[in-house]
Amino acid sequence: MHALIASSAQRHQTTPVFPSVAGLLSRVRGEGTLTLGVDVSTWTDLSGLGNSPVQANAAKRPVGVTGPNGKLAAYFNSSTSDFMDVAIAAMVFPPFTIFIVYKSVSLGGVGTNDFICDGKNNATMGLLSDNTPRSYIYGGTTLLTPSVVANGVYAYETAIFTSDTTSLIRVGGQQVATGSSGSRRTDGYTLGAGGGGVRCGNVEIAEFAIAGAVCSAGEIFGVESYFRSYYAL
Repeated sequence: MHALIASSAQRHQTTPVFPSVAGLLSRVRGEGTLTLGVDVSTWTDLSGLGNSPVQANAAKRPVGVTGPNGKLAAYFNSSTSDFMDVAIAAMVFPPFTIFIVYKSVSLGGVGTNDFICDGKNNATMGLLSDNTPRSYIYGGTTLLTPSVVANGVYAYETAIFTSDTTSLIRVGGQQVATGSSGSRRTDGYTLGAGGGGVRCGNVEIAEFAIAGAVCSAGEIFGVESYFRSYYAL
C-alpha cells in the first residue's frame, strides 16, 4: 500500500514553472538550452521576445557546466574575459527588476568588484560578484549588503531599480539592502561582466531574467519560490 501511495505521488509531481511577471524583457536558463562542455555563442531568450544574449568572439564565450540541483549553467571565466551582450531597445530608463541564480566561483581576475551582470555600454544597473552581492552605483560607489553569499555557493537574488535614486536587493528571499541606485539610460544588458565587457566576474549563471518594471511582491515571491524549488536552494 505504501508503495502504491508513493508511486501515485511521484506521478503527480510537476516541474516548477517560471511565473508570469509584468514587463518581462528577457529570460535565459541553462537547463534545456545549453550543452555540457560546449561554448555558448547565443543563449536563447525564453521570454519569446528574441532578446538573446550573444557573444561573437569565440575566445570570450562562456561554457555549459553542471549547476545547482544538476541543472545546467553558463560558466563565465574571468581569465578569458567571458561575457555576453543583448541589445534591448525598450530598456531606456529605470524601473527594472533583475532575477538571477548564480555562483561566484572565486574572486575575478581584475579585482574584488567584478560583475555578475550590468547594463550594456557601461550603464550602471549591475550586481558585483565579490561574495558580497551589491548593486552598482554610477560614479564608483556601491550599495553594500551583508556578506550573505559565499564564494562557491549558489544563491538566488533579486535586484529592484525603482528609479535613478532608489534600489533594493534581496538575497535568498530576504531584503538585505536598500538605497540610491544610480541607474541611468541603457539599451540592453551584459552577463558575466560590466557593460562593454569590463571587470569580468568569475561566475556561473543558471538563470537570469530582467523585467522593465518594478515587479509586485506577489511576482517576486513567485519567482523566488520557483528558484528555491527548481534549483533546490
